[in-house]
Amino acid sequence: TEQLGRPVEVTLATDYSTIVEAMASGQVDLGIMPPAAYVQARDLGAAEAILTSVLGAYDEETGEPVEGETTGSFKAEIIVRADSDMETLEDLNGKRIATLSPTSASGYIYPVAEMKAAGIDVTSDVTLTPVNDIPSELTSVLNGQQDAAFSFEGTRHVFNDAFEEDLTEELRVLYLSEGDIPNDAITVNPEMDAELV
Repeated sequence: TEQLGRPVEVTLATDYSTIVEAMASGQVDLGIMPPAAYVQARDLGAAEAILTSVLGAYDEETGEPVEGETTGSFKAEIIVRADSDMETLEDLNGKRIATLSPTSASGYIYPVAEMKAAGIDVTSDVTLTPVNDIPSELTSVLNGQQDAAFSFEGTRHVFNDAFEEDLTEELRVLYLSEGDIPNDAITVNPEMDAELV
């Protein structure tokens, strides 16, 4: 409000589709959204990206944060228990996998696409179970309800403080997506005044 010289109200969306709907209906002037939601909003003529978020970088070999480095994209990762005997993407055949919404790039789209490319039929070879959030995914893998979970690169580090267990010890990354996922887009209503943008 102080920076723009006008009243500003911040709302936390309950899911990605809510952001798209709010932008499309004109209820929101500026939205921060992941890539799949942005493409949907852009195709509806409801959003135009003006910036992208920057995230901390992770070492693809170790899965550890790279101090002082940032990146404009990230990978999806498939997480399993550290003591799991699974070693490859193909080892997921017959397994139970926790996922996020089908509109989540790292929590669904990229892992599913790369599993299909590897010849895994996600409708019959595995059991995909959507859950509400990443902590629920991690909990389900930790307690053995699920064999694996789809998430974003660095998940174990980002959520480590929220768990009693040390996620970097109890969980490991089975697979890192080949595809790079663009970071969140910071978008505006295409009709917004250019000076305000």
